[in-house]
Amino acid sequence: MSYFYSSIFDEALKFLRKYINAFIKSNTDFQRENIEKFSDALNSLFKIMLKNKNYEKGIHYLELARKYLYQFNALSLPVSFAIHNNLAYTYLKTCQSQKVVIILENFINYNNDIISLKIMPDIYTSLNIAYYNLGNYEKALYYIKKAILLFEFQDDHLEAGKCYLNYINTLRHSSKFKEAFEVLEKAKNDYKDDAELYHKFKIQEMILYFNIGMYEKVIELSESINTSLLSMRGKKELAFMLGHVKYLNKEFEKAYSLLRKCEKYFAEENFYNDLSVIYEDLYAITGDVNYREKALAVKNKPGRKNVIITSY
Repeated sequence: MSYFYSSIFDEALKFLRKYINAFIKSNTDFQRENIEKFSDALNSLFKIMLKNKNYEKGIHYLELARKYLYQFNALSLPVSFAIHNNLAYTYLKTCQSQKVVIILENFINYNNDIISLKIMPDIYTSLNIAYYNLGNYEKALYYIKKAILLFEFQDDHLEAGKCYLNYINTLRHSSKFKEAFEVLEKAKNDYKDDAELYHKFKIQEMILYFNIGMYEKVIELSESINTSLLSMRGKKELAFMLGHVKYLNKEFEKAYSLLRKCEKYFAEENFYNDLSVIYEDLYAITGDVNYREKALAVKNKPGRKNVIITSY
């Protein structure tokens, strides 16, 4: 762990793996006494795997920790909350939303009288994302409201604000546009002094107008965006929306440039609904049949929801 905290990850891997193997071979009493250290070691190995985007190996380490935490009835340990939170994050990244629901619902039911103020809001947010990817918007709204309440209880105004992005996103995916705009306006007013978060809400506003076909409003709002305040995701979402609008307006050269900017990112993030629109537009612009084939390949592929509510 000293190597891990010193960011000397090759050495950390070597010694942590030795520890894991020794733990598994040890007797039950030793395992029971050291389950917290064992889980912490596995969580650290997961973090090393995450740096290299080796999600499969990362999941292996977390699932191993979860197995022993259940075996020794140690799910209420603080490290257990971290393990489940990281497992949910990784399954969401790899488009396995149903696993997130099963794992986290069982975990919450087991710990129904224990709240980790540090991690539970993140767990509720993961359930929100999992449920709206599965199309269960009622449950998705239920969990994001719980996350907001917990952050507000802790007076964490900024993290509560970030949850409002998910709240608006969920309302949009459930086609509750009127309510989404109402929540958005309140959020913009409450967070107008935080430039970065305010800009995220402006991107959300553009996405709302984009999905109801008000493209002139999308262009108008884009002119007030300071791209230096956007995250990588925000920049790609902006390029996608503008690229598609440029395509519809037959400004093919500009559309091509913008759409190519977000093609790779959306593919890496498994945003397949959005990606199918990109490929269809690029096919129409270039006539390259490879884009048509790519569009068909991702059209109905299970992925993560993002800008587009349903694939075109």
